[in-house]
Amino acid sequence: MSSPTPSASEWFPNHAHYPQVCHFADDKPHLLLLTTDDDHYSIYSGVFRVTEAHRLKSSLGIVVAPYVEGGPYPEMAPPYPSWVELREAFLAGHGIVMHGYNHTRELWLTDANASAETRRAIRRQFDLSRQGIFERLTQHPIITMWPCWSLDHVRRGHGEVGREADYVYCAQRQQNQIFRHKDLVLPTTPIEVFQNSRDRWDVHDQLSADVEAGGCYTHLWGHGTMHKPGDDKALAAQLAKLSNDHALLSRVWSTSSERAARYIIERRFASVRNWRDEDGVWAYELSFSLPPDLPSLLMGKPVWNAPLTVKHANMPAEPARFAYEDTPSGLRRLSTRLDCGTLCYNVVPRGQTIRISPRPLHDAATKPNVVVSAQKLAVTRPCDGQSVRGGAALEILVTASDPRAEIVSCQLTIRDPSGKPFTNAFGRRIEDYELPENDWLVGSTGETTRGLIVYPVEAGYAPVHEFTLVATATNAHGESATVRESARS
Repeated sequence: MSSPTPSASEWFPNHAHYPQVCHFADDKPHLLLLTTDDDHYSIYSGVFRVTEAHRLKSSLGIVVAPYVEGGPYPEMAPPYPSWVELREAFLAGHGIVMHGYNHTRELWLTDANASAETRRAIRRQFDLSRQGIFERLTQHPIITMWPCWSLDHVRRGHGEVGREADYVYCAQRQQNQIFRHKDLVLPTTPIEVFQNSRDRWDVHDQLSADVEAGGCYTHLWGHGTMHKPGDDKALAAQLAKLSNDHALLSRVWSTSSERAARYIIERRFASVRNWRDEDGVWAYELSFSLPPDLPSLLMGKPVWNAPLTVKHANMPAEPARFAYEDTPSGLRRLSTRLDCGTLCYNVVPRGQTIRISPRPLHDAATKPNVVVSAQKLAVTRPCDGQSVRGGAALEILVTASDPRAEIVSCQLTIRDPSGKPFTNAFGRRIEDYELPENDWLVGSTGETTRGLIVYPVEAGYAPVHEFTLVATATNAHGESATVRESARS
């Protein structure tokens, strides 16, 4: 028989464990970044599809001009991924990053300070890249980059120009070197560079060595062209090995460079203040104060909206914990988890008050509001306009909101008229399919949009085919709501 739950006033003095912002998301001690560049189709087929198949994340550095202006660029033979395929990667939680608006060797091998004209030209590359990716692919502003050609963008002054354009992270290739830092702290004046890449895809082996050595990150970079024969198979084998190494994966946060950079910046400038006991309820302010040279908005969108993981270590097994953040509409419940005596929850720092209680602070649970929408997209290659993947895709977006509770999950089912679930290009049945969270698509009041792109014609369905979409969202109260809609391919 379990022991009786103590009262709030009894609980707090005995278990007042100070909150800490975790180094990386979900209290993982190690960061894994997998990045690639160039617009060759293998950045989609050989990198995104392989990493996504193993539920790991990548960052795709693209030359932006073909997706805005159409046509190929001189240094890379077609085909390139379609913009729909890049949008698919973005919705799946992978990163889309600038590799230059143009892939111009002469410009990127020139020092930024060679002339005022050169500096303006490089700045224009950064601005056009962000605008093109925003308008064509993501509707959200990027803050990370790895320009083409030069192996030393910091020394050439490109990083400084990038900072002036409000980029915070430049991935720089260190040819035939291993480049490590003990800690990942992005500065606000120059561009911090952290990468240990040799144009190799030895992910499991390098990651194992870095974790064993007590490092805090592994960043591997490779060309999308997969230069050496068998590179794609080597990457697939390494990721398969990693996906079966559960002990290693339990220590690793695999994410995009965009999300990592935002988490690191937020972690640096967030702090716990005024930790106190309010009649048996813990309370503190999660302060967030940016320096003047880091804007809070870009292109009208909030930049710093990555949830930080907060933990309270050495907690007892009982009683249950409830976490809330103060919002203009009242207390909003956060999803919590207790693992080996550590209480964890995720929250975007906004200077708000956080409250932790052994008892619910809401009188009644609420249900989320769910909206599902679908639109048909033409799938054509930017280099020549040719239709690919059956010429059409279906983008499905699920938006869930609840001002009184965090949205914990969004699931999607796609059924054809016979009731059979749709199977996507990864061989996954889209039945109670967990849509990946994308921080860029979380609103200021906690509403979240999650999405999926499928290719029905490629899967053998007629060009005009009706599907039933069933979307379910669950909030931190454990309450769910489901909606059904029809959509045509």
